[in-house]
Amino acid sequence: MAALRRDWLHAPETILLVTLAVLAGAFATTALAARAYHNRRRVLAESWLQQGSADLRDGHSAAALSDLQTALIYARQDVPDDQQQAYSLDLAQALVANHRPDEAHAYLIDLWERAPDSAKLNLELARLAVNTGDDSAAKRYYANAIYGIWDGNAQQIQQKQRDTQLEFCRYLIGRGERTAANSVLVAVAGSLPPDPALHTQVGGMLAEVGANAQALAQFQEALALDRRNHAALVSAGLASFALGDDRAAVRYLGQASRERPQPGQAEALDPAAARDLAVATAVLALDTSQAGLTTPERAMRSVQSYQLAKARLEGCANKLGVSLPKPVAATAGSPGAPATNANPAPDDVPAVYTQALKMQGSAREADLTRDPRLIDSLVKVVGQMEFAASANCGPPVEVEDEALLRIAQRAAAAQP
Repeated sequence: MAALRRDWLHAPETILLVTLAVLAGAFATTALAARAYHNRRRVLAESWLQQGSADLRDGHSAAALSDLQTALIYARQDVPDDQQQAYSLDLAQALVANHRPDEAHAYLIDLWERAPDSAKLNLELARLAVNTGDDSAAKRYYANAIYGIWDGNAQQIQQKQRDTQLEFCRYLIGRGERTAANSVLVAVAGSLPPDPALHTQVGGMLAEVGANAQALAQFQEALALDRRNHAALVSAGLASFALGDDRAAVRYLGQASRERPQPGQAEALDPAAARDLAVATAVLALDTSQAGLTTPERAMRSVQSYQLAKARLEGCANKLGVSLPKPVAATAGSPGAPATNANPAPDDVPAVYTQALKMQGSAREADLTRDPRLIDSLVKVVGQMEFAASANCGPPVEVEDEALLRIAQRAAAAQP
């Protein structure tokens, strides 16, 4: 029995089986060790990536560059290609932050040649071109990014495309290319989701490029979704003011001014918006051309406007050291001579003042009510005085004078 066992142990078949078992165990051990090794490298790569990304966010660009270079070393052959692209993108950003744009460009171009349709790669190349002042490349890569391939579901892709379009618009606005920016913004505005903040953001950019009517439409969309949206109310008021609709400006800005101040603000309206509200309110109180006014109301407004404009022109002349003609006292009950059709040059303060003095005897409510034709002549002189004061002494300081100048500019623009 013992001899048989010895024979079996020394049999070739037994030796072969034992050898195969040992080899299988060795292979398994090696495979487990290799798997553990590669898993460890992936963990280290991810750890260095997270550290580098955090350093980059915190402004520690040198540390971020070192961390990300280490992450990329561990990532090679142990991280899928799509993840390696993400590592390289972060590394390129770190190179840019360290003022090494040529190296960043080399990294990105190498990636781009392998995936030219990648929207994210094109966006990074666009940003790099912006930093290096290459306008044609920036525009080309922004366009590629907008229409490139994005990761994510349909909603995420739309958001990324929209964010890229808005970033591109900001670049164009910064370069003063308003027409091009407006074209992109109109496309964005046509596909916005029902989000008041987005409508307000796009409206604000449209206002920046001077498209106030389109901007106002976006602010109104925002208010339709949230009627108490403070930013949309203020922006709608400013757009209405820019479009010359003082009544709408007062409505929007007035409502915004009654809201509680926003976080970080002492007042509900900033100084510029508060000034526009005050000017628009003054226009509604002084404009003689508004529909529905009676003749006595128009007469009262024209006299008030005449006195305000005359005082401003006198103050301007005093500032300039210019002598003005003395007014001639009109006989009681006899209106002064009406102004002629001549239009003195705005920079000729004495001539404009002389023209105004000719209407002084008529600048009485009773006379104007009896002869409403004189109201238009008086209002014309008011405009001449405001133009002359502005041409010689700069923009109006008082709200009422700015309102009168606004009324005069509107009347001049309406002339054939």
